[in-house]
Amino acid sequence: MKIGKSSGVFAPTPKFKSLDTTRQTAVALLYQRAAHELGYAERPGASPSEIAESTGINHNTVKTAVRKLDDTGIAKNDGGVYSIPPYSFEAAEDIIQGE
Repeated sequence: MKIGKSSGVFAPTPKFKSLDTTRQTAVALLYQRAAHELGYAERPGASPSEIAESTGINHNTVKTAVRKLDDTGIAKNDGGVYSIPPYSFEAAEDIIQGE
């Protein structure tokens, strides 16, 4: 994943497409956190619709993935907006790497 330098737009790399959808969703949520920290996004989280739109993953598939990430304690749900808090970065990395 890359963040567009001037736009802050989510720019998936070819390796992103090889990940399963839960791992892609974790990457998208980490992107959202990074974009927020860099001043490109208003909030550190995203709704399933926003994730689906930015990644091209089916909306229902994203909903399943964010619930799984929330159930495992990696993501936090705040009124339908999901984020990965800093204390979960390492666990998110483990999920993305397939551990």
